[in-house]
Amino acid sequence: MASGQTLINLENVTKIFYTDEVETHALSGIHLDIKKGEYVAIAGPSGCGKSTLLSIIGLLDSPTDGSYVLNSRAVQGLDFSDRARIRNQEIGFIFQSFNLIGDLTVYENVELPLTYRSMSSPERKKRVQEALEKVGMAHRMRHYPSQLSGGQQQRVAVARALRGSPSKPGFPQRRSRHGTPAIVAPGRRHHLHGDARCPLCQARRAQHPSLRRQSG
Repeated sequence: MASGQTLINLENVTKIFYTDEVETHALSGIHLDIKKGEYVAIAGPSGCGKSTLLSIIGLLDSPTDGSYVLNSRAVQGLDFSDRARIRNQEIGFIFQSFNLIGDLTVYENVELPLTYRSMSSPERKKRVQEALEKVGMAHRMRHYPSQLSGGQQQRVAVARALRGSPSKPGFPQRRSRHGTPAIVAPGRRHHLHGDARCPLCQARRAQHPSLRRQSG
């Protein structure tokens, strides 16, 4: 359930890509407010700027203009190391192609981001096992990505996003069968553009029948 405290706030965010011959206006005047405990899906046609917006929210890119406040911190004041630390500790990413490392086991793929923290081996092991259990992949932890189905690889990618208990667990940057990337913060669901057909929420309701009443 949403707490009312703002987690992500964008005000008049603009993103322009410059080349020698053309300016591409990817985002123009974006205003967005996401509370702690909300699920948010961003829907729109191909080329409308969804991935650009996700890259900015995930601190992989910076806006050309406008302000972005993340968890009460002005993003404009963050240096490279601060951004890297926040991405590692507070944001979970799920990519369209999953980006699992082929020569690492499932366990090692999920553990890898935790090795960049000052965390003991027992604590890393505990978090990895908990994350894999949540997605039903604990029994496959010694397998390699090539030994998994596409759906299983996706679940490992979700576990990797959850492994560090980030404030934004699961920050998917992938495309559904409708071609729609989504961003997720913990808690209740909410749809931008009023798209109640969000496949992310359909899957969640199917897994948790008690949520079906909430979908209206």
